[in-house]
Amino acid sequence: MEKVQLKSKLIIAVLIYIFCTPVLGEELTCLYVPKSTKNNPHTGFTEFYNCGAIKDDILNLNREDINRLDFAVSPATVYVKGNVKGYVDGAVFYVLPSGKTIRAHPIDNGADPFIDGLARGIKAGKYGFFNKDLNFVIEPRYDFVFPFRGDSAVVCSGCIFTGGEYSRVIGGKWGAINLAGEVLIPLEYSSREEIEKKIFQGR
Repeated sequence: MEKVQLKSKLIIAVLIYIFCTPVLGEELTCLYVPKSTKNNPHTGFTEFYNCGAIKDDILNLNREDINRLDFAVSPATVYVKGNVKGYVDGAVFYVLPSGKTIRAHPIDNGADPFIDGLARGIKAGKYGFFNKDLNFVIEPRYDFVFPFRGDSAVVCSGCIFTGGEYSRVIGGKWGAINLAGEVLIPLEYSSREEIEKKIFQGR
């Protein structure tokens, strides 16, 4: 009887470990620009293995990798590669010297750029805007957002970002917000073009 109970406890412990343990660094490869050194004065994007772990859209880099990163432009950019559940090759994060990270929207040549101090970020599949301290100032509550143009940004709910080389955003309801995250145009329109016409050609 005691052996059966012990075996049951062991099975439960193993299951808890499998389903509750974060993704480990052994599965994670990072691509980033390291600091230049005397032996390697001209650095570029380089792969580093076993660089950390991801959980809940947070990249926890190993201290060794943080110290190796080139923060000449801060925040630094780190791409994630490898067999990480829920993440495709090329997921991109911004990183501060403190080790703080945030997941950014990927564009063709890197992470979403900061426009007037704000960039697009992703958390739990939703989009918002964060600042250079890597704090969300407009909470991620939309299914996609476009960059700010002046004091307004087009956003949508129920839409789908297709990703890939010829990415598109399809479906859903569209509206617009201001820099404070307040709704300028209610999300009740069927296309981005309708919203941009209202913003840039008068409401």
